[in-house]
Amino acid sequence: MTAFTGVAAGDATQQSAIFWTRVESNSSLMNQEGGRPRIKNGAVRRRNASGQTSTAIPLILEIATDEQFRNVIARKDVKTDPARDHIAKTEVDGLSPGTDYFYRWKYSTPILTMLGMISGLRGRDPEDWMPSNFGVVLSSLDEPNPTMRTTIDPRSRTMISRVGRLSTTPERQADVAVRFGHSGDADGLFAPYLAMQNLVEQDFDFFFNNGDTIYETASDLSPAVSASELAVRGEITQNRLLQDYYTKYRETHQPVSELIDGNTNPFPSLSDFYAAQGNFTTWDNHETGNRQLQSGGAPASLAALPETQGGRPRGGSSQTSDDVNTSGRYVNQLPSFRTIQQAFIDYQPIDPPLIDAPDDPRSHGTRQLYNARQWGRHALAINLDTRSYRDARLYLPDQRSDDSGERADNPARTMLGATQLAWLKQTLLDGQANGTTWTVISTSVPIDQVAPPGAFIEASGAAAADNPDFYNLNLFDDGKGWFGGYRSERDEILRFIADNNIRNVVFLASDQHLVRVNEVRYAPDPANPQQMQQLPGVFSMVTGPMGAGGPDVITDHSYANIEQISDFIADTQRELGVDPLGLDPAYPGLHDVWRAGNPDADIDRSPADFHSPDTFNYAAFAIGTDGVLDVELLGIPSYLPNTFPGTEAFTPEPILSFSITPDLS
Repeated sequence: MTAFTGVAAGDATQQSAIFWTRVESNSSLMNQEGGRPRIKNGAVRRRNASGQTSTAIPLILEIATDEQFRNVIARKDVKTDPARDHIAKTEVDGLSPGTDYFYRWKYSTPILTMLGMISGLRGRDPEDWMPSNFGVVLSSLDEPNPTMRTTIDPRSRTMISRVGRLSTTPERQADVAVRFGHSGDADGLFAPYLAMQNLVEQDFDFFFNNGDTIYETASDLSPAVSASELAVRGEITQNRLLQDYYTKYRETHQPVSELIDGNTNPFPSLSDFYAAQGNFTTWDNHETGNRQLQSGGAPASLAALPETQGGRPRGGSSQTSDDVNTSGRYVNQLPSFRTIQQAFIDYQPIDPPLIDAPDDPRSHGTRQLYNARQWGRHALAINLDTRSYRDARLYLPDQRSDDSGERADNPARTMLGATQLAWLKQTLLDGQANGTTWTVISTSVPIDQVAPPGAFIEASGAAAADNPDFYNLNLFDDGKGWFGGYRSERDEILRFIADNNIRNVVFLASDQHLVRVNEVRYAPDPANPQQMQQLPGVFSMVTGPMGAGGPDVITDHSYANIEQISDFIADTQRELGVDPLGLDPAYPGLHDVWRAGNPDADIDRSPADFHSPDTFNYAAFAIGTDGVLDVELLGIPSYLPNTFPGTEAFTPEPILSFSITPDLS
């Protein structure tokens, strides 16, 4: 076991950021008595059922302007919280705008027995006696390894975490370039998420960690979490639910070798990713259990229902009476919702404040997971919460019907809630007033127009009937996304952008386990929601997954196969009157289109040049001081679930890229 599970930082402002770590206090190196109860001041330190000590562990957070920590600008004492899975988290103020910082954590309680062991082993190869995830400083000339999750330093009698990196936001009018990343969806079935290795080389200013940061389902790493309705009904305790989710979050930082007997894969899953840059993080349906708690604004009465009852299966409702919650009681007010939300908050570098909105009972007293940062003149980064306030998902009984149409156009339905929607509109206006070049909106579910499922499947004919994996290749909305379930509010947001002439807007999403780039269409007239037109200066990109099901069903990764899939989808969409997959070849400002396997991509600009349904990946975005937006998708071919390959098997490579010159008129 490692002493430090991992490090992370996020939610940076010009002067502050949140810093996070977790300690494995049942590590043999944390327990100098070799597993016996430790006695201090005459009192026995007892361990809880999971093996963790019930005593807070004192740590020191160090922040420097250099990776060697020769210029330490802040030190802060922080204790782990035994009630929060021995997580330590703190906000640090007094930082400088537009500055790169490096940080690490230290455990400085004396560990004399361990030091004596090291003293007796000097001169021997540490690989013979140290765990693979530990480093050790044996010479006065050595420096701690910044990438090792824990390094032992006898000179200072400390154990030191790996080094993390964070950038603070620049001043609002600073004429600076910005680099950031985006992806989501990390299912334990596809650990250790090899698409996300080497992110430190990207030198990102920040990363949108865009939801489904864990999956509640079973893998060879651990069983599925307890069903949330059991906690709602009191059949299991809230603590049981909390611990189940903690297990899933812990796994995203741990090597597979720590979780499966006989496995020797030492790659520490997403630990490298979390350390590589500061993050802005949101959640989606899997952090909320993918059952009735996934819709925080739905009637609270739905949360206690079993998996299927009266047209209300897990995760939604086919009953029109549930479409708009007028009960005054919301899922997000339930203890079980707040339990699983707490697990998410505990394991992310965030500290969301409480919302004070007494006129909006759906939002009042909830944790504000949405935020925005102005990153100099050229970028406004907006991070939405699409789970905490949404009305019930519109369930489609057989996933093949189109009965969500009128229901999705109900103007009383909401995904964001009144308070967040008003905040979003004002944030967009503030960015426009700042002269922002690009506005980037990260939303956990896609906002682009897609085909209704029934029509898409019917038009697809034999391809749908004969292919059991068809649902992994599709581009339709089954009721949980903006277009399939919350279309009226979607069009309200897009009309606001159009009416205020806000240009150069990018909507980013994950969730659908594929990559696609599209223009964005909307209904200018709310009385005629079926009449759609393109919104100028706005496009959408769906990214990911980091590692999740869907891409793994495609085993032929050749460009010819992807082109065939992409053309089939685009042709079917055209038949249905839906804007087809990919950017229009004449999209204003588009240039330098590149696609692996297609040397003529900038000439063709075909659907496959903007589509990747077979990879695990992330997108890298760069905005220069000239305002040009460069987009690059990097990733690896998908692999099968529960195979847990090592880094020697895959190295992330470029998949596609393009650039857009902004409209500054």
